[in-house]
Amino acid sequence: MPSILAAPEAAPSESRGAAAGDLQAALEEVAGASCTDCPQRPRCWGERSAHTSRGLTSLLRRLQRARGSPGGTEPLAFVPWCRRPQELMAFASRALRSRFAAQSMIDRTAEARRLLAKQLMGVARITGDLAGQMTLGEIPSSLLRAREIEDALRQAGCHVKQALLAPARRGFEVHVHAETCGAEWCTQHAASVAGHVLGRRLALGGHRCELPGGGCHFMLATAPRLELAVGKARHARAREIVSGDSYLHHPVGTDRYLLLLSDGMGSGLQAARESDTAIRLIQAMLEAGFPLEATIQAINSILILRSPQEIFATVDMALVDLTDGSVEMAKIGACPSYLVRHGQVELLAAKGLPLGIVDDVPVTRLQHRLHPGDCLVMISDGVFGGRAGAPRREDWVRKALQRQSDLDPQKLADELLAQAVGRQPGVHLDDAAVLVASLHMAAAGG
Repeated sequence: MPSILAAPEAAPSESRGAAAGDLQAALEEVAGASCTDCPQRPRCWGERSAHTSRGLTSLLRRLQRARGSPGGTEPLAFVPWCRRPQELMAFASRALRSRFAAQSMIDRTAEARRLLAKQLMGVARITGDLAGQMTLGEIPSSLLRAREIEDALRQAGCHVKQALLAPARRGFEVHVHAETCGAEWCTQHAASVAGHVLGRRLALGGHRCELPGGGCHFMLATAPRLELAVGKARHARAREIVSGDSYLHHPVGTDRYLLLLSDGMGSGLQAARESDTAIRLIQAMLEAGFPLEATIQAINSILILRSPQEIFATVDMALVDLTDGSVEMAKIGACPSYLVRHGQVELLAAKGLPLGIVDDVPVTRLQHRLHPGDCLVMISDGVFGGRAGAPRREDWVRKALQRQSDLDPQKLADELLAQAVGRQPGVHLDDAAVLVASLHMAAAGG
């Protein structure tokens, strides 16, 4: 009988599967199931053994290329002397399909392990960074300043249980555990009181009221010098209840701001689920401190693993540093963005595949710097309209932005989407979304 051979014409995903390419085992299984009680067995596997083996191997190769589907394959073309051709075909097709299913499970398990390893490496890196930020020499002074903050907060009327200073990406954070105040005292007074002790302007980075053990927790950090104002608009495809495009804008800590826009495959509820899943997971991992590259690869693996069908989503991401205006962008199959500055419009584009298609998705990263008064405009493919891949589809958006005198983010988002819908009267516009962010100096205070 022949040795194990992979089909020469098989696609890479097929040839990777050792079980799917194990024609020897499949041949033995088919022969055992179809030929054991056949009166022609002594002849087929005796004097004609070599011919039968070659013919059956060729049949299995043909079915392997078709992923186990018999289609219009005629078994007698490979083993013309067979007296049970239909049974032979059924057993052969079933044997290969079961091997493909088993190999698919093995591949998905291996991918899950690879994803877990990447995540653990990211956790190790975060832990190492935190350890590197802390030195024994800092601990006594940190404890002293924490006691000073506790005393100042108590004198101002806050019932503090404990205050701690912890290292952060830039500088430090003040974590306070206090009795519940109904989210009023911490949001209105805590930053100014603690900032006076430390001699710097602080901002509330987050708070949780009514903790399970009683009391509340809030965090203060150095207030950034810049702020973002964000506007957004979205349009659902005709006859769909929801848009398949999703967006998200949210602070990451106190000194960075995340802008995300994702276009899910297709339209409607399923597309909305995929795009929303992508951006929510990205937000969670970035807020946990995972590096951008590891985050994107992890989300890509999750989309591949969660469904046997092809599911993909584009991702357009901008992470703005509110201390200096630098912005890191990542485009994964996403449309160009636009930077509007003093009436001039710059196109920010990069090519790439969406998430959920290939195992290691290439991440194209762009570095820019925003200045107060700049607008960053992010859009999904539906805003362009027309045929995908048509030349210079993005030109009308650039011209529309150049004509705008009012750069209020919400007005600009609404106007751009209205123009996209109005450009194609009588044509059902695809799902479309616009996200606009305007940078300005933070208001003085604290």
